[in-house]
Amino acid sequence: MDTGTNEKMSWLGYGAEILTVFFALIVLTGRVYAQSYWNVFGLAAQQIDNNFLNYAIMSPNVAVASVLMAVGTICIVSMFRNQLPDLIGNKDPQTSLKLGFVVLSIGLVIGALILGINTSAWTSGTPGMVFGLANLFCLAGVYVIMLARSKLNEKEVLPKYLAWLKNTPAMFVQVFFILIFVGLSFWGITDMAHLFGTNEAKEAYITSPVADVELNSPKGFENIATSVNPDGNVVIKVKILVQANEFLYVSPGGNLNPPQLDIRAIPVSQVQAIDYSIGVTPIGK
Repeated sequence: MDTGTNEKMSWLGYGAEILTVFFALIVLTGRVYAQSYWNVFGLAAQQIDNNFLNYAIMSPNVAVASVLMAVGTICIVSMFRNQLPDLIGNKDPQTSLKLGFVVLSIGLVIGALILGINTSAWTSGTPGMVFGLANLFCLAGVYVIMLARSKLNEKEVLPKYLAWLKNTPAMFVQVFFILIFVGLSFWGITDMAHLFGTNEAKEAYITSPVADVELNSPKGFENIATSVNPDGNVVIKVKILVQANEFLYVSPGGNLNPPQLDIRAIPVSQVQAIDYSIGVTPIGK
């Protein structure tokens, strides 16, 4: 088998591994995302859809972040296989070590900021991409630190503040930093899925159009504004959240701050008609 074929098979192998890890992350983030999303409305994810993967894949933030983290995970595995390129070469390992810590710190700070600030005004998918890139920054920092650590063994004399690193077993240093990276990545992606699920549910509630729902009975809606159409059916103005199984979940009002939503479950058999009035933007605008 020639070199070109081996290279092609190698890249196909990487692609298969990344795809496998991506689906594993989607299973994890999908469950967290769906539970956080429907928890905003006081609903269990199982009540709506047992296939929580639908929600993770439908969320650009979660999907993009999972792809980039899958790439990072395979790079970590490749680090153990010694298949990644030497990014240091003949550069001074002390300088490279400092650079590695700087890059790692930048990734940690960016990742923390994304999880701590309001990104609702950002373009959909951008927060997830930034979080994923922050994760790759952390990975690059860890990798450079690992390379610099191995190069330090070639130096006979080191400053005191680096002597401990040279005298520490290479495997211990490698495992230590990789455990930190994996632990923070695991915590970060679950927290990210929870945050995005919660925020996107709030955004969906705020932007949901108001609909006129025609019912054959006013039972359960006596305390909200209703009207009666010419057919004698009761009409209520509500925001429709989702239809699941035999119920239509709606909200006649309320807000998210303080956290008190008024959610009603209407039997689908009670609904006669639904009338939306939704504004649209002309094509090309």
